[in-house]
Amino acid sequence: MISIICTNCQANLSIDDAFAGGVCRCQHCGTIQTVPSKRKGPGATAAGLGVKEPKALYQKRARESGVGTGLDELAEVVTSSGMTGSGLASRAARPGGAGGAAAAQSSSMLMFLGIAAIVIILLLVAILVILKGKGDGGGSLAGSGTPAQSGGTGSAGGGGPTTPAVEPTFAGVKLDHRSVIYVLDRGSSISEPFGSLKQATFKSIESLGTNRQFQIIFWDNAQDPGAFPPLLAFATEANIATARRQSDDIYAFGATDAKPALEKAMSQRPAAIVLVTGKGADLDDSFVQMVNDVKKDAPVVIHTFAVGGSGESTALKRIADSTGGQYRELTSGQLAKLGQ
Repeated sequence: MISIICTNCQANLSIDDAFAGGVCRCQHCGTIQTVPSKRKGPGATAAGLGVKEPKALYQKRARESGVGTGLDELAEVVTSSGMTGSGLASRAARPGGAGGAAAAQSSSMLMFLGIAAIVIILLLVAILVILKGKGDGGGSLAGSGTPAQSGGTGSAGGGGPTTPAVEPTFAGVKLDHRSVIYVLDRGSSISEPFGSLKQATFKSIESLGTNRQFQIIFWDNAQDPGAFPPLLAFATEANIATARRQSDDIYAFGATDAKPALEKAMSQRPAAIVLVTGKGADLDDSFVQMVNDVKKDAPVVIHTFAVGGSGESTALKRIADSTGGQYRELTSGQLAKLGQ
């Protein structure tokens, strides 16, 4: 047995040799202390043996309250033994510990979210730029003024609307109308400049541009040649070429009546009519009344032209003034220049 004296209560303790060099707890005060490594002779003390005095590793302290747990005692043992300086308490705070791993994971997550947000913003900006580019391209095409080409005829024929290259006119009269029907006299009074009249008419149609519709109807002289084209059509190159080819065989002769041609024109409700005749000076109030009866309440503008230099046509001027149109007098030479 090994005998030692408690460093706290000074009680004499007998410790089994198996605890030599270890620790023991005082049976009286509970203080944990070291046990000498060996014992020599009866009654030998630690000092006489040259062995270090027992050192108290843990001293039982009076609790401030009567409630406690074994964890409190363990904490006191660790604190009393100096193990708090061994680095055990700080392991959780190291980067390799659970706390460091959680902090690193949180930082990585924040970085990932930031990168994702930047990528999304860049994608949105790219999409907006692409959409804006498409919108600008569509607008520039709509206003480019490039004539649409189409070989179709009829009310739905021709190409899509575009801006004409030149101002639409006939003999200096502006034809800023969505649709224009040329109602042309083909009687003997205009037989000489009739070829020039057709050329001037097609020049005017070409000036309309593909966003406006046209048609040519000749006065009736007992041989109705029809209309060119059969229905209003857009003034495309193909439609103009077709109308020109179909009207090549139309000649001026005999007495003519404007009423059938005007009725055919009014049935399509055009925005404007170009009325040309070589007998303007011979027309009277009955002609004006006939035009009014055919027109009725249709909101059509009628531009009138007297060809041949026979003087002012009061009837044609009244028709133009009453419909918001313009009246002009043309000589054969002036008409020929318009067709050049």
